[in-house]
Amino acid sequence: MNEVKILFLAANPSNSDRLALDEEAREITSKIRSSDYYNFLVFKTRWAVRPDDLLQALNEERPQIVHFSGHGGGKVGLVFHDDSKKSTLIAGSALKLLFQTLKDNICVVLLNACYSQEQAQKIVEVIDCVVGMKSSVLDEASIKFAASFYRALGFGRSVKNAFEQGLVAIALANLDEEEIPILLTRDGVDPDKIYFIGENRGQTRYSLDNGSQETITSNTSTPRVVTLSNREVAEHLEDAQQQLDQMDMVSGDHFLTNDLPKIMKKVRSRFSNVSLVMVDIDELTIINKVFKEMVGDQILSTIINILKKNSETEFIGRCGDDTYYIFLPGINIVEAKEVADNLRLVIQNYEWRTIANNLKVTCSFGVSEIHDKEPVRDWIVRATCGMIFAKESGRNRVVFGPNYLSAQQSRILRHYFSGSSSTDYPDG
Repeated sequence: MNEVKILFLAANPSNSDRLALDEEAREITSKIRSSDYYNFLVFKTRWAVRPDDLLQALNEERPQIVHFSGHGGGKVGLVFHDDSKKSTLIAGSALKLLFQTLKDNICVVLLNACYSQEQAQKIVEVIDCVVGMKSSVLDEASIKFAASFYRALGFGRSVKNAFEQGLVAIALANLDEEEIPILLTRDGVDPDKIYFIGENRGQTRYSLDNGSQETITSNTSTPRVVTLSNREVAEHLEDAQQQLDQMDMVSGDHFLTNDLPKIMKKVRSRFSNVSLVMVDIDELTIINKVFKEMVGDQILSTIINILKKNSETEFIGRCGDDTYYIFLPGINIVEAKEVADNLRLVIQNYEWRTIANNLKVTCSFGVSEIHDKEPVRDWIVRATCGMIFAKESGRNRVVFGPNYLSAQQSRILRHYFSGSSSTDYPDG
């Protein structure tokens, strides 16, 4: 599980009423430390924040959650420091532009400032979840709310549940201000299905036109890189066979089925290392349901462009509906894993929202390096098994295929491709 970074931005200029910002930061830190997943919540603070400090902090930290604590002025904006330590205002439209430009992985913005609902309404146009305040709010209430909100996230609760726990904390303290905080969400986003840590981490639920709902899991954790055992590959062998049998190259391209085995006869004499990466788009069927097939088509074309731009090889193509191959002559398996890791990150961090609001896309990767005298079909199956296992074990990760197929598994493949399948994989 990756760390989740909270960026706490504090501003209390000398010509504004004093706020207990230090107490707020201390209380948030204390509540996070008392939660189950405290090791995964990183709390970063910036004090006396000026407008340009926002750009610097967001560039440096790249947080998932941005928290502003200070004064709000309603329609005129939030209060920040100027260079002379006095007040300056930033309007909601400027804040929207800021987050549109530097949103990176930001999913939640919490504006713990009086009359900040106006700014929240602007920011939520580009950020999934934004918390603002409808009116003035007491220091004690704002501190209770914020600390309880982050504690709930630290226990693996959803954004909606964390927000509600913040309201309950205000009510339990008899402060009579639990109606002031407001949670806004972008169209189609359900905050009750957004988790930062815990068993449900990375899930977002979307509402479909017919009233039903679909959940897309966007796993943005560090990929687990494993090598499949022969027992595990045996479990996935049939799936790999079926998937390979369905790989009909688009535009008449039969690189894997026809060209690659022929090329390998020449390549093996020139390169001591040759690797293969198989790539599959995660949850594309659900994405097509949620965002329609036109968006799916744009995803397919974008993925192939990313692969071609970042792989440094001409042997890249699409096979099947949502699967791609990357043939890497002269590259060993460790280097191929680095290529796959880089592609995984580029795809994960691509600005998919330029195609559709709330769109997030990841891919799963299988990697294998061909061995001396190994049949080409076995090599392809090993990479495909890794790809399938990557999807089944969480998606958005890189998995090494098994080191070898057993003699029995190889014989099964030989029989499969020469008999029950119309696809022929010569040994090469």
